[in-house]
Amino acid sequence: MSHRSALWAQGLSVWYGPRAALQDVSLTLEWGEFLFLTGPSGCGKSTLCRCLGGLIPQGHPAATMQGSVWVDGQDTRTTPLREVVRRVGLVFQNPSTQLFNMTVREEVAFGPRNLGLSALEVARRVAEAAEALRIGHLLERRLDTLSGGEKQRVAMASVLAMGPRILVLDEPTASLDVPG
Repeated sequence: MSHRSALWAQGLSVWYGPRAALQDVSLTLEWGEFLFLTGPSGCGKSTLCRCLGGLIPQGHPAATMQGSVWVDGQDTRTTPLREVVRRVGLVFQNPSTQLFNMTVREEVAFGPRNLGLSALEVARRVAEAAEALRIGHLLERRLDTLSGGEKQRVAMASVLAMGPRILVLDEPTASLDVPG
């Protein structure tokens, strides 16, 4: 195991108050590898995703974390969250929780704009992400008019447009139709 792996966790345990959500999880993912986790509801998959995305411990005050998580060579406990999210794209189980702009185009452009990228680069990233997720026809639509599957694709496109090196997807197919 190496801190220079894409993802590295050692002895990871998380509690929400007295309730343990994860206990002594260790894993290593090298660049180019994929990991698919499955398990019953409540077994800790979403908690693990939040840890890999740096939201636990930094963005979730109700959670207590023990152990280490390193992402792209950075310790998620000490690296500023704004730096972790540049490396890790996290798509939540319920895409509506991470969508907050009026239109699809604004949503997909939001992250790249906040990275301080030029208007030309933002437009390029929006176009590439929209093409990758086949949502070009939705770019001018209001988010509140989209189906659950369309929102899922927009959330994924928004994350892809940020250009993360690592993607962490929590139940990425839950809202999608069969072709999606």
